Amino acid sequence: MVVVFLFRHLLTKCKDIMNKSNQGKLSPNNLPLIDNALYEKAVMLITQKQAASTSFLQRNLDIGYDDAAILINRLENDGLIGKADGIHKRAIFVSVDAKLGGASYENR
Repeated sequence: MVVVFLFRHLLTKCKDIMNKSNQGKLSPNNLPLIDNALYEKAVMLITQKQAASTSFLQRNLDIGYDDAAILINRLENDGLIGKADGIHKRAIFVSVDAKLGGASYENR
């Protein structure tokens, strides 16, 4: 319940993006569609753990590589995570702001 409250604003933004994307078989970025609930879980997970990779999503969401790769591409295209940078971690542009009791989004 607390997690849902913290991410309400961020998830509304993500839902808007997904709703715009779901008008065809491919998103505007030509990425295959992914289930909205799975996308929301991925957003909550990367926000809480401040980590994002295909293997991380596979382990924590119990999904296959294809779905994890689609999620990583979608999260990157939506500006929630940074581009892959070799052996370095991806930058995460969303965080939980405990003082404000919500999620914040840093657009870079």
